[in-house]
Amino acid sequence: MGEDADGRWNALFSDLSGQFDAQDMREREAEQIDQVRHERGRLVLLDRFRAATGGEVRVALAGRSPLRGTVTEVGTDWIALREATWEAYLPLHAVSWVEGLPRRGRSPERAEWRTPDLRRLFREWSVDRELLSVEVGGGQLFRGVVVDVFADHVDLVVDRELTGRLVGDGAGEEARSLGIPLSALVLVRREV
Repeated sequence: MGEDADGRWNALFSDLSGQFDAQDMREREAEQIDQVRHERGRLVLLDRFRAATGGEVRVALAGRSPLRGTVTEVGTDWIALREATWEAYLPLHAVSWVEGLPRRGRSPERAEWRTPDLRRLFREWSVDRELLSVEVGGGQLFRGVVVDVFADHVDLVVDRELTGRLVGDGAGEEARSLGIPLSALVLVRREV
């Protein structure tokens, strides 16, 4: 064999080696893409809200115009958004769509596993006699104070005229209490 034949063999082996390297790189890239898809497939919406904490999002809720605010807190079944004069607590079941979430997520830290659910928030507001605006499906809005929290609903003593004066606050009138299923909640707003 001559030098010409050796050069052809070297070129052939070099070409085959390059093809194997390219194929190996394509397979690694495909594995990385699959891994990213797998990781994203395990994320839930709350994980993405956690990653958005401190950032602004726009959230559409069932039957109402979207809200825009800064994600301040994420619970087990709710999200808190803050604007200048209010803080809104959005039950996850009422969220129709979200704009502004990062593509990545953040799983809850060990300490966050004990994050309160909506019932626990309502219990805290009840103890503090916090005046709340509660919106339910169909756009109905009630303003009042939570007096009892049950497994699947809360009792809200409402003020009749949405003036801030609670019915039954000593003015000689009977308090009007509404049982509101947690599943009917669209939005709970409190002033800050």
